[in-house]
Amino acid sequence: MFIIVKWVAPYVVRLKYENSKTLKLIFAVPMLYYFMEYTLTVYTNLLYTGGAAIVEFMDAAVVIIYFVFTVIFLKTLYEKAEIKLEYMALRVMENSFSKEIEMLRESQMQAVIHRHDLRHHLSLLYGFAEGGDINKIKGYLLQAQRDLDKITPILFCENDTVNLVLSFFDSKAKKVGVTLLTAAKLPKELGISDTELCSALSNGLENAITAASKIEDKSLRTVRVSCSVNRNKLLVMIQNAYTGEIEQKSGAPSSKQEEHGFGCRSIEVIAEKRKGFATFETEGGIFTLRMVLPMENISSLPVV
Repeated sequence: MFIIVKWVAPYVVRLKYENSKTLKLIFAVPMLYYFMEYTLTVYTNLLYTGGAAIVEFMDAAVVIIYFVFTVIFLKTLYEKAEIKLEYMALRVMENSFSKEIEMLRESQMQAVIHRHDLRHHLSLLYGFAEGGDINKIKGYLLQAQRDLDKITPILFCENDTVNLVLSFFDSKAKKVGVTLLTAAKLPKELGISDTELCSALSNGLENAITAASKIEDKSLRTVRVSCSVNRNKLLVMIQNAYTGEIEQKSGAPSSKQEEHGFGCRSIEVIAEKRKGFATFETEGGIFTLRMVLPMENISSLPVV
């Protein structure tokens, strides 16, 4: 009793946090043992005769059961560890994207402030005009235009999260010489959490822009993205040209490099979580990502 309370009970209590598959596996071993013992004692007298065959059979059976249990249990632990690793990676990416969204929101706020101060700019320009200094007026207008272009995100659609993500990656694409062609027709509310929406779009656009930036022919450095709503489902398609070969595993691109290939798995996890789906296709040097994400609590969205 002391041994059970001291060393066994603490681990038995933790079983309530395990899933049904693990519990069935743990209890299968003793149940199998009792089934074998019951069968051999009730229907035969082999255990009482002590024959060499039954002794060797019992030893072999115990070893086989042990190895089967060990393999299945280790497989279960590996699957749980892999799921936990992906979950942690998703959380890290979501935190990173949340910071990027916050920076873009701050830029929008700065743009609002500049618009509010427009009357001061007009007063200064009026002063330059009264003095007849056309060159100062031209220089001031040119500088003001540059400042506004730097801080004002492009309005791609009514949804704030999608608009901010597209604004961020449009700027990122320009820095690496990639043209981002966007067609987004979305309402203000989508019924999808900002983190899921941001993670799914960001991973798709990040992979597409990275692949397009590696193409030597600058005319092919183009990424096309379209977003729309149809029957309470968000439809997303991202297309880009690429060079080299894309290896696919279980229908999704894979990479031998440890830090690559996770974006597509992340998209699949989000799609499966929302009971939607994501497909990855390569044809004629064009990579196409399609996502269908069902939305929740949507009753008045336009159907396109």
